[in-house]
Amino acid sequence: MRLSRAIVLSRALELLDEAGLEALTMRKLATALDVHVGALYWHFDDKKALLDAMAEEILSGIAAPDPSLEWRARLTGLAGALRQAMCSRREGARLVAGTFVVQPNTLRTGRALTDTLLDAGVVPERAPTLAFALFYYVLGHTIEEQARDSIPHESFEAMLSEAEAEAARAGEDPDTSLRAMYAVDAGERFFSGLNVFLDGLAAEGAQRPHRPS
Repeated sequence: MRLSRAIVLSRALELLDEAGLEALTMRKLATALDVHVGALYWHFDDKKALLDAMAEEILSGIAAPDPSLEWRARLTGLAGALRQAMCSRREGARLVAGTFVVQPNTLRTGRALTDTLLDAGVVPERAPTLAFALFYYVLGHTIEEQARDSIPHESFEAMLSEAEAEAARAGEDPDTSLRAMYAVDAGERFFSGLNVFLDGLAAEGAQRPHRPS
């Protein structure tokens, strides 16, 4: 089978799922493809270029929102799709966070966020900043979510119990807030936080007329 950029990218994403981001090296990828490592550099200049392409591929399935929907539904859909895309790959959010990509899928997602913010009534000068803020909320939540999911349930329970015991040994009331927070479904926590963000946008957008549809 002749090696191609698409084959290298596909196997790199598979290796990410199998072994995680730290284990993803050019040498291990070459071994997985049964080629010399130098063959990879015909398709990607270096590991950074490969990671950028992987991040771009992760965002490839995010569809443009239905323009007939009101702005809040569109932003909710976009944020949810972005989270889902990153969750589709092991440490997908961490991978995306470590890259700076200016390619079609990433740019399309950014434009969709910005355009929807403008439709919400956000002033043009603020829209790019708030688009980044929303993106970073999704990114941060998903990084934490995937990190938590990587810890076996028994180990996580032991960590919480030890934290509570440490508080008790110090003569303090056991801090159960962390346990209570993680008792809530990750999706529920995500959309609850997102709604706080959207409430703020609604308040800001109400200060100026919305763009005509």
